[in-house]
Amino acid sequence: MQPGTQEWLEQVDETPVDSEREIVDPHHHLWPSGGMLAYGVDELVADTSSGHNIVQTVFIECGAGYRTDGPEHLRPVGESEFVAAAADELARRHPDAAPIAGIVAHADLAHD
Repeated sequence: MQPGTQEWLEQVDETPVDSEREIVDPHHHLWPSGGMLAYGVDELVADTSSGHNIVQTVFIECGAGYRTDGPEHLRPVGESEFVAAAADELARRHPDAAPIAGIVAHADLAHD
């Protein structure tokens, strides 16, 4: 079974215990289209609107969308740019969906 395929995603089907309880999904990833995994705004919306009362989400860094040029220490900034653009797209295309309310980004603090 290939990760990211519909068959792979359908392995888990959670029945909400309390569909009225507001939930902030504290950990999700997004992947640029054409990459190894197909998980973007549409897939996120499908997951966050599948019965649980998800009201916000938080993106956690995963190495997706890094810049491919420029100073090495600034390349991870591309991921935050990618997710911020995805959050704008989500708000524009799916205004009633749970917004991406936070980004936990990567920074190399050991870099001079």
